[in-house]
Amino acid sequence: MTKPSLETLMACQTMCSFGSSLLYEGPGHDRLLALAEANDLLREPPFCELADGAAVRMADVLRDALSDDASFEAFYHDLRQDYAFLFYMVSVSKASPFESVYRTDDATMFGPTTLDVRHAYERFGLKLAEETSQPDDHLGIELAFLAELFRRASESDGQMHENLEFARAFMHEHVLSFSSIYLEQMARVARTAFYRDAARIIDDSIVRVAAMLDAWCAEEI
Repeated sequence: MTKPSLETLMACQTMCSFGSSLLYEGPGHDRLLALAEANDLLREPPFCELADGAAVRMADVLRDALSDDASFEAFYHDLRQDYAFLFYMVSVSKASPFESVYRTDDATMFGPTTLDVRHAYERFGLKLAEETSQPDDHLGIELAFLAELFRRASESDGQMHENLEFARAFMHEHVLSFSSIYLEQMARVARTAFYRDAARIIDDSIVRVAAMLDAWCAEEI
């Protein structure tokens, strides 16, 4: 893997952070309003280049939602319902965001990969807050971890190689093992255009980050 530019590292961090936010934080009213008000950022690189214009379509939806208070509240209501369907009615949506579900014979959460992911976080001094109820191998959390590795790589030239090699191995062993299957299902069953495009944006972001890291060819952690 050749040494990436600072611009590339920041783009990878931004894509991973954005994907993490969409998958993990949910459509909180203030967060959604802030995203809608900053919709022009989705029309710029790296987002405008992703998933055949999905980010630009998302920007248009967000802009339209700001047309008046009633439109925004209706949009917010629809996204909350869709988020609940996708992430809390998994038995119906079949779109589980947890790695263990795809890597255990009985498709259960808190499988062995959950502990593997937790140990990966701890190796870099990171752990979930005690009050967090989600397993460590939620794709949104894994993307947040990758964003942190890219942040550290961009801020310390001396530790860039270590951070990027670990990001490469983590993507190979964990993220790439299930993300495309999960996000394809999410795009298929989502009831709003927003979350259908979100799945496509996140999937293409992962593909591009993995390509930069050459993560498909990495050795396991």
